[in-house]
Amino acid sequence: MWLPSKTYYTEDVYSGYTGLIKPEKITRIKINSGVYDYLAVNNSGNDINVDSAEWQNDTVLIALFNGNLKAGQITFDYDTVGQIIIYRKKPNEVRYTPIDIVENVNKSLTEGYTYIDRTVQSRQEYEYAIIFKDKNGADIGLITAMWNGSNKVKFDGYYIYDGETEYHGDINVGLSDTRNVRRNVVEPLYSKYPYVIQTSATNYTTFEIQTQYIEKNNEHISGLDLEHQALFREQVIDFLTNGKAKLFRNNDGRNKIVVLSDSVSNTSDGYINAVSSSYPMVEIADAYNQQDLYDYGFTKYNPMTDKEDVI
Repeated sequence: MWLPSKTYYTEDVYSGYTGLIKPEKITRIKINSGVYDYLAVNNSGNDINVDSAEWQNDTVLIALFNGNLKAGQITFDYDTVGQIIIYRKKPNEVRYTPIDIVENVNKSLTEGYTYIDRTVQSRQEYEYAIIFKDKNGADIGLITAMWNGSNKVKFDGYYIYDGETEYHGDINVGLSDTRNVRRNVVEPLYSKYPYVIQTSATNYTTFEIQTQYIEKNNEHISGLDLEHQALFREQVIDFLTNGKAKLFRNNDGRNKIVVLSDSVSNTSDGYINAVSSSYPMVEIADAYNQQDLYDYGFTKYNPMTDKEDVI
């Protein structure tokens, strides 16, 4: 049974109602003057088993009353949470896939917890599901969230991340890239056209990146800390040359796992605040493969050992 899309108050709900409330445009649901087992909302309009409220792929809310009037979607606190499993999908995908694990959950969970997904692509939409596990690994709750519609992921320039530290390059950015394949061209003695022989399965991208690294600082009129540009640039170069693989995310939607392949050079046109850094990067793994993201330290979810099911 469907009720009209609107804000619901007490008079809209009556004794014996076991159907679903359509979630579109609902800002508030209030029920009273009755005894309730749970309040369940989903996106599909399919009935939920009234004998057992369980999370499904399209579930929006399940609030359990447990014999009192303090129903809630979350029935646990930080003392009982052992892990948070982060799931993600694009709007055209049916299932959520696990992408990361948050360990060592502490009291900050009760004060609000922020998770930053640093593996997203620019110009994409995402939906998220979060499963909480207790200290023994049992599921104890699920929340769904959404980042889509007019809120596509979008940024200027590029981000580069080593699993711990991330920098944003968005000032005078220059980028050139080459797709590398290995072919030998053989010219037969009596043929007009040559033979092209593939000598390797390699198929990877190399980049030449150029930008100015200036730290953002709103205390300055320009919004940039020009005075300490050289020190900040050295800090970024230390990051680039630390030997770790990097997750490179460009504003055109491409993600690459790369490593520095040569030296970092700095060029000035004679003006102290106009120094550009340039450096080459070479692609070494698949940025859209969960195992590669784990192996190079960009997420903590290992699909080989953690083996969480899609939902």
